[in-house]
Amino acid sequence: MSRITPSNLFRHELLGLNVKAEYLGHVFSGMVLAESRNMLTILTEKGVKHLPKAQSRFIFTLPDGAVAEYSGLALVGRPHERIKARLRRW
Repeated sequence: MSRITPSNLFRHELLGLNVKAEYLGHVFSGMVLAESRNMLTILTEKGVKHLPKAQSRFIFTLPDGAVAEYSGLALVGRPHERIKARLRRW
């Protein structure tokens, strides 16, 4: 598998990555626990948060320390289908 970079993150697994998410003016920081078609589940210091992808903005910290910022709209879709799809620019 290729190395995860900010430009190809949407084609990789998000589980285990550190993330900072903004949803409706609230900011949540933590680690990605699970992902479904429309939701990202994040473990924060205050507990587990389920955030809709389409209405959120995500900043991921990659294993090499690089930072990747994505609109949640670009991440909508089942993980195994998203890997095959092209990046949608919104």
